[in-house]
Amino acid sequence: MGFGVRRHNKRWNTKGMLIGRIWVCSRQGFRQKKFLEKEDRKRKARPITRTGCGVEFRVAIKDDTSRWVCTHFNGNHNHNLTPPHHVHYIRSHRRLSEADIAAASSLNAVGVRPSQIHEYMVERSGGYRDVGYLRKDVQNRLDYEKRRQLQESDAEPCLSYLEGKRSVDPAFYYDFTINEHNRLGDLFWCDGGARADYALFGDVLAFDATYRTNAYRKPFVVLLGINHHRRSIVFGFALLLDETEHTYTWLLQTFLLAMEGKQPKTVITNGDKAMRNAISNKFSDAHHRLCCWHLGRNAQANVNKDFTADFRRCMLRPYTEERFEVKWKEIVQRHNVESHEWVMKMYREKAMWAEAYLRGKFFGGMRSTQRSEGLNAYLNHYVNIKLRLIAFVKQMDRLIDRQWEVEGKDDYDSKEARPVLITHMKPFEAAAAEAYSERSNTARRDAYSRGSGK
Repeated sequence: MGFGVRRHNKRWNTKGMLIGRIWVCSRQGFRQKKFLEKEDRKRKARPITRTGCGVEFRVAIKDDTSRWVCTHFNGNHNHNLTPPHHVHYIRSHRRLSEADIAAASSLNAVGVRPSQIHEYMVERSGGYRDVGYLRKDVQNRLDYEKRRQLQESDAEPCLSYLEGKRSVDPAFYYDFTINEHNRLGDLFWCDGGARADYALFGDVLAFDATYRTNAYRKPFVVLLGINHHRRSIVFGFALLLDETEHTYTWLLQTFLLAMEGKQPKTVITNGDKAMRNAISNKFSDAHHRLCCWHLGRNAQANVNKDFTADFRRCMLRPYTEERFEVKWKEIVQRHNVESHEWVMKMYREKAMWAEAYLRGKFFGGMRSTQRSEGLNAYLNHYVNIKLRLIAFVKQMDRLIDRQWEVEGKDDYDSKEARPVLITHMKPFEAAAAEAYSERSNTARRDAYSRGSGK
């Protein structure tokens, strides 16, 4: 008919039984003056839609028959009715079905934004007028579902979820700390598959704590390595309270407990001082390598671009120790940075970054934390700043599932197909034929030259 309906009033009897109900036009009544005359307004006032329309529909229950009957109806509006092509904007006409809510929740769980979800629903329904709700309705419903799941606390449902995973996977491991305010501090978790992977591929460990995309802005750490397909594999996740040495020490101690005391042989990090101290304390047998990408960036920030290019060559080329010393002396003299504080500090720590002093150490082909950085870029597709704790943990489960799927495909390809073997060396027959042809051409040129000379 072109107007919205609003529930207005209910009536109960002395026994608490509902005996009356009133529905009115959505434009019934007027906005209160206190909202119109508000001086300290922080948001733009919403447009006035109330016109004092008197349309209403009353029902009541008859005591003798217990049947509902209409006791009053007024159908005279004091405003123009909404035209048919605008009816789908009326609030009481917009509603998400249970099927649409389930589809929207599933799409949102894999990182699809509410605006994109609404566009998908519009395309599926055949147009904006046929979908039955607006983009804002999708956003509001998704927010409501998140609040309903969280209820009063965020940490308690998350810990309950992790405990539930341990009941399904006996090898699942998690641990946490409580801060002085009796709130969740640090959190570490890994599943049975990650622990099995570490037992096989735990010689090299890489991690950093630069990723902070979560609602609490906590440092998020992904401890990862490399498998037999040269793919990144996750050994564990951690949300930390801060980036102090005490926190990193707790993380590495907890990681060792989860991995039954096995220490990595080599560790690659970005060189944070607190992290470095914790590694030397807990991973005493591991060789610590600093990320070459971070060192290159720091060289450019602390010295200059020209020095950075020479520094990278000196860092990555497989010099002998003697050759490195000669090259380093040439570089610092060429750029006149012998007394530069950062340059002298890097020289003292050369055993942690120079290829000449790292020869013979196994790093699985990794020179930097680029795999951690790459994983952080991947996470951007699945997490955002609004995610609460339990939703964040569930998204990490999705990441692990994808990791297992990729590894399964790699296993299948390695068994069902053979790689094309390519070498820069030429086959003996082809090389011999090419050499013979070259000798023949040379002989002919020489004979021609001698004939011309005569």
